[in-house]
Amino acid sequence: MQILSIIIPYGLSTERDFIAKRVIYKAKHLKSDEKVQYLFVEGYSSCSLQDSFELKDLIESQGHRYYKDTRQQENGAFSLASCRNYGARFVQTPTMMVLDVDYVFLDSTLDKILKLIQTKGIVENPASFLVLPCAFLNELGTQKFISGELKEEEIQSSIVFNDKTTLDFLTPTSSSIVLNTYTFLELGGYGDFVGFGYEDFDFLSRLLRHCATFEIMPKELKYFARNWNLKDFRGFRAWYALVGLEAMFYGISLVHLYHERPNQNGYLSANAINKNKKLFLSNLNRKSSLDPLICAKAREKVCILYSEKSNNYRILQKPCVFLGEPIAAEERMFFDEEEFNAQRFLDFKQKHAITRFLCLNPYAREQIAQIYQFMRENQIPFYVFERGAFPDAWFFDDSGFLCDSNNYDENLWNHEITSAQKDSTLQYIKGLLQSNVFLEDKNDIIAQDELKRTLGIRHKRVIFVPLQVECDTAILHFSPYFSYEEFLETLNELAGEYFKENVVFVCKKHPLGGDLDKKLYKNLIFAPDNCNFLSLIDLSEMCVLLNSGVGMYAMIAKKPAIVCARAFYAFDGLNLQAQSKEELKAQIDSVLQNGFEVNEAKMLAFIRYLREDFYSYLLGESVLLKRQDGNLFRRTTEFYFYQMNLGGQKFLQGKRFERQNYTLDSLCYLPFAHEINQDKNSFLQKKSKSGLFLAFLSWLEGFKSYRKLRKLLREPRNFFLDSKNPLFIPIKKLVSLSHRLPQP
Repeated sequence: MQILSIIIPYGLSTERDFIAKRVIYKAKHLKSDEKVQYLFVEGYSSCSLQDSFELKDLIESQGHRYYKDTRQQENGAFSLASCRNYGARFVQTPTMMVLDVDYVFLDSTLDKILKLIQTKGIVENPASFLVLPCAFLNELGTQKFISGELKEEEIQSSIVFNDKTTLDFLTPTSSSIVLNTYTFLELGGYGDFVGFGYEDFDFLSRLLRHCATFEIMPKELKYFARNWNLKDFRGFRAWYALVGLEAMFYGISLVHLYHERPNQNGYLSANAINKNKKLFLSNLNRKSSLDPLICAKAREKVCILYSEKSNNYRILQKPCVFLGEPIAAEERMFFDEEEFNAQRFLDFKQKHAITRFLCLNPYAREQIAQIYQFMRENQIPFYVFERGAFPDAWFFDDSGFLCDSNNYDENLWNHEITSAQKDSTLQYIKGLLQSNVFLEDKNDIIAQDELKRTLGIRHKRVIFVPLQVECDTAILHFSPYFSYEEFLETLNELAGEYFKENVVFVCKKHPLGGDLDKKLYKNLIFAPDNCNFLSLIDLSEMCVLLNSGVGMYAMIAKKPAIVCARAFYAFDGLNLQAQSKEELKAQIDSVLQNGFEVNEAKMLAFIRYLREDFYSYLLGESVLLKRQDGNLFRRTTEFYFYQMNLGGQKFLQGKRFERQNYTLDSLCYLPFAHEINQDKNSFLQKKSKSGLFLAFLSWLEGFKSYRKLRKLLREPRNFFLDSKNPLFIPIKKLVSLSHRLPQP
């Protein structure tokens, strides 16, 4: 199976004829095979159409894929960023990288990359990535490399010892980053950069904020050093160097071939470069976000029912990577006062060619609930996105919400599963029951004997009652038989009767529940608020609940559960149901007298279906907020998907989202270890705190004459070789000691 796509962006030009030669070389010598697919993306080209067509035919004849970013041709300007983004939309492999036409693989590089994709788990973990360094060869080094005289080991040696004979300079990071394809699309790619420079820096900063953590960040992140000769731990280049050093430790480096730099089609114009620089620096210190890139195969037009400025809209753009182009519409625009205007809704749908609507909990507000019911009644496609029963589990439901939905119908899941599926599901259940990771705050696991002693119930039979938040959607909209208060009053009455039979009801308040006057229910025993519900399931003979998610845990723990409201998991053989006090008492008597055995085969089939065919998985970041009634609620502020299931089709098949963690113990900080460990009151640190000295150096870097003088003093040979001044031609010829470089 192909695992990696490599995008090669280019634009043909009569001023830079070496580009066509290098594209031809890549097309002939790189191999698209069972592991790797090459995508050549042509942007704006100023050469003849015939040249472009001939190159396209060659690329495709070699088994590669060719794409043309026609928007650039219309705009008359070449953009590397646009080429890369355009190609990424056609990537069909789980990982990708960019390889510019001037970049070349060393002999062992690609094999190492493929092995590291597996070792680092870049497919399984969308937060994993590998930034590739690049050795920029000078003119002589490029000539020797092309002729075969300069070998991989010699280039690596030049890097280690900074030998300038063939090496111009080394960049610890380049535009070539191996990463999960979804991550690139979700982050919006390289942004709106036209012309030369800074699009790769801008993307890398967004990638690192999204996918990595750093124990210490460099000082003065906006400090603008012009090169990679880093002396101090400051500026964005020092930040980027940390992540680029990883690949260098693996012995991985790309090679950049020397070439002249004519200002082709304004690509190197000072105005464009300065504009890109300002855009990059303005984004550097903030968590900037772009609209996600949409896969070329995604054909839907998705209306997200929130304001475009809202966090909900930003979050719900993420699945649009695979669905299609999003558009925002606030629910209130379809209402006149409190009355839903169905015709306006339908007109909006037709005008914008909406094929699907997308929202969170459709019962969260009255207006969104009316729109939701209208869509269901009129079979208008939608997705409801909400949290599932287990940690990290969420769902996109195109049928309804919870027990409204047809996606839990038995005919979808109640069938025999394979031995491998059974083993995998049992392992998953074992992890759920032992991990102490739950939807809400972690609580204390208390040993059964200790908990019984604490509650004073060592010789009693226990019925566990997990309570819910009083204003929970499942309580307000799917509890037709008992209100919240009626349920507690019924339990209190039954507890008084069963006390005579040495049976007690132990209740646990929901972690987000408001104040509960426990004195009103004298026959009920309340467990400590910090007690883990699994400890209570373990010591009980059964659970009684409305439709709490704890009922799912009772099921997988194979404990009887009596469900007293409508629940998506209420099925014969998995639990019992009761719709009145009398029915509840009869079910309790039945369990106490005869027991109840959860149908394991049916339970495993249901869990397997939810886990593999219905649920999506993500790492969420959330905050606790308080409602006016005093109840707490959790608002998820960020989603980091690692599995995405839309309509039964898996578009993202990771196993976790785990950021790369750069600690001071890692080798990546080694070049800066001395400075980091310096006394905080040292002279240099005082200077860096003031910022004046750094500001002066950054200002000085802006003068071309200063940069040239520094290059003359540091690299006199390269200074004369790169110079365009006709007065230096004799010196240049003397220094080069070689003929002109033949371009590949």
